[in-house]
Amino acid sequence: MPRDELFRAIQWSAVYRPEWDGFPERYAQYGLVNWNKSRRLGLVEDPARGFKAYLGLQHFDNSTWGGDDRSRFFVSLWRAGRCELLQTHGTMERCLDHLWRFYDSLRSGPPSALNTELSAVS
Repeated sequence: MPRDELFRAIQWSAVYRPEWDGFPERYAQYGLVNWNKSRRLGLVEDPARGFKAYLGLQHFDNSTWGGDDRSRFFVSLWRAGRCELLQTHGTMERCLDHLWRFYDSLRSGPPSALNTELSAVS
């Protein structure tokens, strides 16, 4: 399926706020994700390809180690019931980009080559 169709197929959670796509910390500030927890914000599947992806948010409380708390978006990419890639990013746009690149690669070859490429740009 084309990129725009894939993105339209994402089933977004009721707590997802597209206006916060560049501000993951807002979810913690407004109590939509608990400290040291993660929350799924979206799911998309293509059973014909054995593909599934979760989009979400993860909050870290690093104060125990003298750091600052922070929130990051995540994307987990699955194929045939196996997680092929899990990454965190500061923007949802980056997560969506990785989602598309992984999905698009399913047409052209094994995801393992893509995993190496995506890991190098993180």
